[in-house]
Amino acid sequence: MVKNRCAHLLRLLGPHVVPDITAQRVVEYMEKRRSEGAGNRTINLELQILAAALGYTWKALWPRVKRLEENHDVGRALEPSEEEAIVNAAASNQSRLIYPFLFTLAWTGMRSEEARTLRWSQINFADAGEITVAKAKTQAGKGRRIPMTANLKAVLSQHAAWYVSKAGRVQPEWCVFPLMNRLALRDPQRPLRR
Repeated sequence: MVKNRCAHLLRLLGPHVVPDITAQRVVEYMEKRRSEGAGNRTINLELQILAAALGYTWKALWPRVKRLEENHDVGRALEPSEEEAIVNAAASNQSRLIYPFLFTLAWTGMRSEEARTLRWSQINFADAGEITVAKAKTQAGKGRRIPMTANLKAVLSQHAAWYVSKAGRVQPEWCVFPLMNRLALRDPQRPLRR
């Protein structure tokens, strides 16, 4: 996280020495990052990391500069028409991973990281079919079994067939959503990047 956040700090504030990082310069940094499309929480985190790197708190360094207001909205469930539009857009995308990945998320409720690191050994196509979660955010989520709907089973079966056409076979330890460029499989043992 620090490495990602520091890239913008270095780009915009890197040439300055510590005494030059004044409240005014911090406000200018905030405005520049907002104009680039960065969210308020992202900007606040970047400046918090800068303050920590300087050995002080935000309040001690820039007492008159208020943190940007962060969105505390927890979100909302998608309407069926919105979900359908997303799935249709994914289906028409050039990347062969987007559609089965989003379909898996939508029909299992898995977290993105759980689906991203999914291995073929975790998918059981027999009978009704199920997915076993290996890696989870919480201990309680690890090892849980998620039944597959007929639609999800069909999508993952088609994905497996495509996979075989590209890799020649499917190994249990290989990633369901492997590292690849838009069209070519690069490394079936590594998951796609975040």
